[in-house]
Amino acid sequence: MIWFVVVILVAVIVIALVVVTAVIIFGTSGQGLTPGPAPKNVYVSNQTANNVTIYAVVSGGEIATSPTATVSGRGMDSPIDVDVDPANRIYVLNRSVLAGPSISWFDGDTSSGYHVSGTIIGDQTKLDTPEGLAWFSRTGGVLISSHDPGGSAIFEFPVTSGNTAPDGSFNSPGFRVPWKICVDESLRVYIADPEASTIFAFQYAGQWNAQPLFAIVGPHTQLVRPVSVAVDSNGIVYVLNAGLAYDYPPSITGYSPGGASGQVDLAPNWIIGGPGSKFTGGQKLTVDTSGNLYLLQNDTIVVFTAGAPPQRTQVVGGPNAGLSGASGIAVI
Repeated sequence: MIWFVVVILVAVIVIALVVVTAVIIFGTSGQGLTPGPAPKNVYVSNQTANNVTIYAVVSGGEIATSPTATVSGRGMDSPIDVDVDPANRIYVLNRSVLAGPSISWFDGDTSSGYHVSGTIIGDQTKLDTPEGLAWFSRTGGVLISSHDPGGSAIFEFPVTSGNTAPDGSFNSPGFRVPWKICVDESLRVYIADPEASTIFAFQYAGQWNAQPLFAIVGPHTQLVRPVSVAVDSNGIVYVLNAGLAYDYPPSITGYSPGGASGQVDLAPNWIIGGPGSKFTGGQKLTVDTSGNLYLLQNDTIVVFTAGAPPQRTQVVGGPNAGLSGASGIAVI
């Protein structure tokens, strides 16, 4: 009888150990070994506040209503645009009236803080009136759009410091005033040009070609002074249009250019805003890997969840948001 009781007790202990081990390894509520995706952040350059504010993406593309971190101090001088690489290095385009244009980058993280690692500034940069910045994975440097009196162009800079000339540049006969830019996973560079009412797309193939791969332009596009462009992982092109007076109100338009080449008078898949809408435009937009859209709109961040068209779900602003002269936005 005693041996039977001992066997039962041993069995109970073994089962308990198995259950505890399973909970430790697999967790509860059906959670397994595979961790969830790393938290994403939204980064905003604030020209007036002279800083970059960082917001955690909390769920469904929505973001925290106040910054989780702020980057300021040396290296910030009227920042007008920002981008981030996969290692969370922050790149900032400054357009100081007194010191002149500059490019700075910052290393660190939201827990321990960021510090400036280098700044490019001086007459050798050839930058006069820069407007847009994008990290370029092919070289690990950055691309800068600049609309200068001597000719508008896109400049490629290495990650270095000092009075540094660009590694390369290209322009196009169609450029009027190249504004915000972005780069997709295929190393296509997209440029919004408000004066040309055109979205240019260039393909990098070891060197720059002044001839665009394609250009979205024409009356069917409904482009009216496009100032910002973003591309998602499915190749959907999102465009922020500044509009023109009352006849052509601001809008966001979405396109599927696919394998387009040359000039394409492409009708949008959908439109946010336009005639009869209360949409008031914005400064810049960006899109994450899930197709969620983030729009800077007069010192607020407007979040649109993925869709055709994207649906507005959140507006972040007010005193706690830390936005002041917001002009550039990036997400990773």
